[in-house]
Amino acid sequence: ISGVYHSLASGQLNVENGAVLAPLASWQNDGHMVIHSTAGANVSELRLNNYVTLGGAGDLLLNDVANAQITSPSGYTLTNALGHKIHGAGRILPGYTNHGSIIADAGLNVTLSLENSATNDGLFSAQNNARLVLSGSINNSGGTIFANGGDVQMNGSAILYGTFRTVGSSAVETTANSSITGGLPARYGGRLSSVIDISMKDGNQKDFTVDASIGMISSKLTMQGPIKKNKSSFIFSARRTYLDLLARPLISAIAQGQG
Repeated sequence: ISGVYHSLASGQLNVENGAVLAPLASWQNDGHMVIHSTAGANVSELRLNNYVTLGGAGDLLLNDVANAQITSPSGYTLTNALGHKIHGAGRILPGYTNHGSIIADAGLNVTLSLENSATNDGLFSAQNNARLVLSGSINNSGGTIFANGGDVQMNGSAILYGTFRTVGSSAVETTANSSITGGLPARYGGRLSSVIDISMKDGNQKDFTVDASIGMISSKLTMQGPIKKNKSSFIFSARRTYLDLLARPLISAIAQGQG
C-alpha cells in the first residue's frame, strides 16, 4: 500500500491468518487494526517495505504470540507515534522508535516480545498478568517502563536512562547479560551507574533432584525439589574447596622457615 493511509475511528482493518499487510509510508490510524485476526498456524505480518510511522489515536492489536508479527526483511524501522498504541501478544522484529505506548495485555504469562534495539520516550507496559520481553539496547531517555499488573523481562538487553515503575506483585526481571544504566529502580539505592542483577536460581517445583560432584580441589552438592508441587520449591547448595588443606603444609613450612 503506497501513500498515506487513514483509518477512521469507526473503522477496523483485519489481517487474517497467513496474510501480509505491507505499507510503504505513514499510516494515520484512528481506528482499530488487528494482526492475525483469525485463528490459524500461519504467520500474519505487518511487513515494513519502507520506513513507516503509525500515528493517530487508534490501536494496533497483535493477536497471537507466535504468528502475529511486525517484520522488516530489508532492515527498515518502525515509528510508533505519540497517542498511538500497539498492544496484545506477538513479536516486533525490526528496530523501532516509540513515542506512544507498547503494552503487553493479552493475559496470564502471554508474551509481547520486542526483539530489536529501540528508542523509547513513550511507554512500555505489562498489564493484565501478561509479559513484556525486551531485547537489544534501548535508549529509554524520557520514557517509562512500567510493570503495571504484568511482568517486564529484560532478555539480554541494556536499558539506558528513563524511569522504571512497578505496582503490587509485578516485577522487572533480568536475564544474563542484562543491565540498567541511569534512572535505576529504588531497590538499587539510587545508584547512578549501571547494575548487574544476579538472582538466585529457582528450585525444581516438580521433582526432587540431587546433583553432586567430586573434584581434585573442590566438591559440591545441590538438592532441590517441591514443597508444594507446581506451587513452591526449595533449593540447597553447598561447595567445599580443599585449597586450605592443600596449602596447609606449605604454610606450616613457610612459618617454620621464618621462625
